[in-house]
Amino acid sequence: MVTLRRMKVSAPDGQVSPHGGAQPRWSRDGRELFFLALDGTMMVATFRTAPTFHIDQPRALFKTGLNVDPGYDQFDVAPMGGS
Repeated sequence: MVTLRRMKVSAPDGQVSPHGGAQPRWSRDGRELFFLALDGTMMVATFRTAPTFHIDQPRALFKTGLNVDPGYDQFDVAPMGGS
């Protein structure tokens, strides 16, 4: 499961992956969180902090063909969206 935890103690946590996920990676600008769904689909969730904290529903980007293994780094996010 992928979750976000705010740094302020009084702030609520936010669940990002309603159906499980692994290996979360932030985009360079810090506005998106990429992760692998358990079936190997690359997912992305966009969030905002103002005026209130909100996480959009994650959306599928593409099938990776990976067998997801939380013990390994199987992908990274390239700067500027390049590959």
